[in-house]
Amino acid sequence: MNPHLEDALSRSDQDFSLDHWIADADHRPANYHLAVLASSSTKVVEQVGGWLFDVRAAGWEVTACVTEDDNRRALDILGVAVIAHRPLAETLDAIKPYAVATSIDDFREDSAIRASTQRLLKRRHTHAALWGPAELPGGFADRLHRTTHRLSLAGRAFKRCALVATGDMDATVDATEGFWTTKSTTRARPDPQPLVLDIR
Repeated sequence: MNPHLEDALSRSDQDFSLDHWIADADHRPANYHLAVLASSSTKVVEQVGGWLFDVRAAGWEVTACVTEDDNRRALDILGVAVIAHRPLAETLDAIKPYAVATSIDDFREDSAIRASTQRLLKRRHTHAALWGPAELPGGFADRLHRTTHRLSLAGRAFKRCALVATGDMDATVDATEGFWTTKSTTRARPDPQPLVLDIR
């Protein structure tokens, strides 16, 4: 069995919590960390599930902070940890992400996600990714550029498995996923390899 899938399935029934994450932090290497802020686990899988798998496979830690923990198993399959029903500010202060990702709709409609994203972006070296078909929120047009991530074969396969876990038994997976990312003018530290998160 693929080690990423084996690890995800082994964790799928665990009650992952912020306290668990903090307690385990000393036993993990200091990796890049991507925080995904979302109202729904299912929407994350549908819109950027393949990209998140590839980010995770590249060595990043990926944690989804979700308002509605409607499908934890689907994110587990992608190797994404889930923290639900905790104040976002408290969670983000604990995990100290290097990058944050959210949907344009959630940014507009969820005041906690909007405030947390804006607070993180005030830090000099925090990067952002926004996804969704809607127009960018005001103030972001000059800071973000459109990029497309071509999913790995494994990313497509695992995303399909995650979609099936959400109940979409006839799921098809596109070869690419698109989003908006920050235009970084400085590098806080060497970029991780491969650069599946476009933060150059």
